[in-house]
Amino acid sequence: MEILEKVAQDNSLNITPVLFHVRAVQDQSKLNQSQRRINITDALSADSKNQVRKFRENIEPVILVDDLMTTGSTLVEAVRALHSAGYEVKGAVTCAFAQPLR
Repeated sequence: MEILEKVAQDNSLNITPVLFHVRAVQDQSKLNQSQRRINITDALSADSKNQVRKFRENIEPVILVDDLMTTGSTLVEAVRALHSAGYEVKGAVTCAFAQPLR
């Protein structure tokens, strides 16, 4: 999070964690693409924009930030959860890309 905080500060961006797990998921490191998709589907939710407005007056479009992308299943689930809560997702940034298990 330290790198993200520095980038946000240098670019006058806000960091507002709004995603959370609504159920337990397996460690995805040993799962293939299909297993990851099943594992993460409907596992995330997001605070609604109305809840977040209690802390921030203006809610800007969202850019997702994740440390690692393998199959994209987690990012797809995060976008689904954010859209369901009323957020506009502009894109995603990941720090690394890993080859998925076959």
